[in-house]
Amino acid sequence: MKLRFQGPSSLVCSMAITNEMLFAGTGDGRIMAWRFPAKDSNTEPVLILSGHQRPVISLSILARRLYSGSLDKSIKAWDLTTRQCVQTLSEHKASVTSVLCWDEKLLSCSLDKTVKL
Repeated sequence: MKLRFQGPSSLVCSMAITNEMLFAGTGDGRIMAWRFPAKDSNTEPVLILSGHQRPVISLSILARRLYSGSLDKSIKAWDLTTRQCVQTLSEHKASVTSVLCWDEKLLSCSLDKTVKL
């Protein structure tokens, strides 16, 4: 089956997947989500998270939290149950290029030449 996900009006910069959802970070600072695997070939987003001011270029998931890293220098933690941003981290002095959940910890790196744990 060929799937076509509807929604992003700007470029898709990052993706992450759980057992039930596909998330995409977009160039306009939003995160869009679709049910996955999809039940039909034409799927609309079931969730749109807004909060970043610049492109979302990294996504990582740990338990019921989605972490997003952006060119706006911030990392946001999203509660996937309430669908709300529960924390914004602004430790980096330049664009966040990657976020990674590992062993119940969050690692991030940035164009400020740092890796933070």
